[in-house]
Amino acid sequence: MIFLLFLLLTSVSFENAASNQTVALYPVLLDGSWGYITRDGKLAISPQYESARTFSEGLAAVKIGGQWGFINAQSDMIIAPQFDETEPFSEGLASVQICERHGYINQKGRFHINPMYDAASSFNGGLAVVTFHGQDRIIDENGVFTVSRSFYRAGGFSEGLAPVQEKFKWGFVDTKGEWVIPPTFSSAVPYSQGLALVKFKRKFGYVDKQGRFVIKPQFDIAGERNSSFSEGMAAIRASSAWGYINRTGDFAIPARFTWAEPFSNGLAMVHVNDLIGYIDQNGQYIWEPRK
Repeated sequence: MIFLLFLLLTSVSFENAASNQTVALYPVLLDGSWGYITRDGKLAISPQYESARTFSEGLAAVKIGGQWGFINAQSDMIIAPQFDETEPFSEGLASVQICERHGYINQKGRFHINPMYDAASSFNGGLAVVTFHGQDRIIDENGVFTVSRSFYRAGGFSEGLAPVQEKFKWGFVDTKGEWVIPPTFSSAVPYSQGLALVKFKRKFGYVDKQGRFVIKPQFDIAGERNSSFSEGMAAIRASSAWGYINRTGDFAIPARFTWAEPFSNGLAMVHVNDLIGYIDQNGQYIWEPRK
């Protein structure tokens, strides 16, 4: 199976197709329903969804009646709720699950690659990793296998590399399926901002694209998506709380949160017990934690 990234990015952004201006929205939970706020904490889309996810390429997945569909920035339902699970749009396609199979839809909601896979990552650089007949394979945007070999487990591509497991160890392969960094680590996630989170000798650290440690293994607990670098910081747990480290491995925002998501457009969602808020890159709240 694909190396599952169990956490979803919650900070959101979209590109306005008419103006080509980047606008930032962030999902919030109010009185049991999800909506979106602006960068300055003003409500932009009223709470009305069972769940809400990241905007990407102008659309965001929202859940209604137990099914996922996609809205635009004006909260118009562009793709009707019909999917059991979905990922954000990437390179014009979104991985979706329907009837226990994964495929890819375009922005009109039509299947570009029919649902035939057990799992499917988002596209990056024209490639994605899918699980087909129990093996992970690399496909192009037409669903064609680009590499003849299969993998026991693999993560999606990012920055030209994908994490792959072989004989209980993880390394990284290039777009041709060739090893760039031999399997050395206990776990590994895709690269982000030139660094990849890996586990080595029971500790988490970060390696560059040559497999050299830039931040030595020193952290006991890290997430799979939230601990990837975004906007120069990554969420890491220290003791019993989460904070944010910079690229030298020092805490730029002290660990004081129950949970912490990646930064996007200058803000990050944080949890304080069962309350959700947003902080800026100085660690200051722009949306006080609330339900």
